[in-house]
Amino acid sequence: MASRIHGDVYVRFRGRYAETCRRKAVRRCIPSLQTNLKEVRPEFWEKLEQEYSMPKVEKDEQFAFEPVDRMIADNRWICPIKPMFGDSAYFSISKNEIVMPEKRQFKDGESFYSNLFHEMGHSTGAEGQLDRIKPATFGSAEYAREELVAELTAALTAQRYGMTKHLKGDSAAYLKSWLDSLKESPQFIKTTLLDVKKATSMLTQHIDKIAMEIDQEKKAEQENGQGKSYLSIDDGDHAVLAYNGSAVYIQHHEKEDSVKIAVPTSNGLEVKLSVPYDHGKDLDTNYQEAFAQYKSLTEPSQSKENVYYASIAYLQSTDDTSELDKLKEKGDYQGLLTLAKEYYDGNGMDEEQTYRKPCQNRGDDLLIEDKDFAVVYNGSVGGTYEVFLKHTEQEVRDHITRYGIGRASEDVKAVAREMTAEEFSELAQRKMPIFQMPNGGLLNLQYNKDKDSLDVGTVTNAGLSVKHTFPFSHNHSMDANISSAYEQLLDMEEYQKEEVQEEHVAKSAFRR
Repeated sequence: MASRIHGDVYVRFRGRYAETCRRKAVRRCIPSLQTNLKEVRPEFWEKLEQEYSMPKVEKDEQFAFEPVDRMIADNRWICPIKPMFGDSAYFSISKNEIVMPEKRQFKDGESFYSNLFHEMGHSTGAEGQLDRIKPATFGSAEYAREELVAELTAALTAQRYGMTKHLKGDSAAYLKSWLDSLKESPQFIKTTLLDVKKATSMLTQHIDKIAMEIDQEKKAEQENGQGKSYLSIDDGDHAVLAYNGSAVYIQHHEKEDSVKIAVPTSNGLEVKLSVPYDHGKDLDTNYQEAFAQYKSLTEPSQSKENVYYASIAYLQSTDDTSELDKLKEKGDYQGLLTLAKEYYDGNGMDEEQTYRKPCQNRGDDLLIEDKDFAVVYNGSVGGTYEVFLKHTEQEVRDHITRYGIGRASEDVKAVAREMTAEEFSELAQRKMPIFQMPNGGLLNLQYNKDKDSLDVGTVTNAGLSVKHTFPFSHNHSMDANISSAYEQLLDMEEYQKEEVQEEHVAKSAFRR
């Protein structure tokens, strides 16, 4: 049973009091505590105690989301979040604080966080934040709209972090009750969803920032000797090479009788490769072979399929670059890459902004990349970042087949030319393309990859003597291009039949 609601938990709207949104937590109450049942019927008391007592939940038995737990503990949300034993979750505008029942009162940890996200959604609308909350009475359309924003914000935030278990049922019914009462226009839905997007973004930015800090801390712990080995130059002869703009240390580790390759880090020379020393070879040969093996592990294999970089975001405003700048200054390039990935909207390849290499302009610097994304920084134009999505050459080829190359970059056009050359080569192996002209002449055909054209001429000892050139259209098939070239040749006078000339010769002979 809920206790009396105090005035400071209400919000004054239009001169009236409207209850802030409250959510019931699972509360186990035993009225018999105020009786002498324990002394009169101890067996029945024990049974009741076992049935209704609060279970002792161990910390590791309940779902925990560390970034939010740290946010609560360190008071890092836009307003205080106060977990305390009770039966209501609410955001108090008058005190600018969120009150939550303790996590152990919920059926599981996910329910606690999804309810908290709802109240955090409300808090984003306060004055000085998103300024969304307007004066409204309980049950009004304005009040219902605010509840809709908060619940959708909670649903999207929970889904982002994999907490969808308890939102499919309860939240669906909860949202339907509000939507049924609203029955607003499409414009209402549009503005509501825009507010949801803003609120969700505020939540996820705060959570992601803390999550990134936690990842950095864990990474630092691992680098401080956990699971990594470090090189000491006193352990044997060593050489230093320059590789990819950095120093690489190669050492014959005498105690382990191995060749180690290490790179400088903030914690020392971190070993990246260790191979047994081959006593059948001299020191230099051991070094060379170890270094070659290291390069094969760190450089993309030339035998692998080519990779292309499609630009998905060009960031130059302060709002977009400030957080990236901070991560760059700290040297946290992995965190920078994680943040940059959020700008990917899921759209397909833009062939006009797809390149063989990510650095296209003077001053471009490839900061970091993984198997899917890359980030390029350019400090010469005010500090901009460009985010790229990586594609295989086969993906580029498939894109060309579907959409052509009308807007394509030169790098994509080069792939299209290579595809055409391969197709023509296969065609020529089956049957050499030869045009038999109406005048009885034969013309040979070949594809010129450099000029991206179909060349027509006669064969000589030095190769094809080109007489005509037709630009190749990648928006049409190979057969269509060949047919077009042939039709244009048929219109040329030099390849017409010599009927008139033959008739004139015949008449001249008769006169004689």
